[in-house]
Amino acid sequence: MKRSLFLELLDEEASLPKGATGAFRSVDELGKMLQARAALVRKMDAARAGGQLTQDQYDQIVALNRKHSLPQV
Repeated sequence: MKRSLFLELLDEEASLPKGATGAFRSVDELGKMLQARAALVRKMDAARAGGQLTQDQYDQIVALNRKHSLPQV
């Protein structure tokens, strides 16, 4: 059985580097993390527009993305 797109996107979000630690060795490393997270959001936008992702599912992944990409101070 094929996994749902929602679960695939959740797994992708979980596999991305986390910014919460603030432990980036370089600006380049931080940029790569932000680019990867932006690519995830573009995939999510396309899935939502295509009816493959509900607004609630979209919001759940966005919340995780924000939590994991912003440094905790």
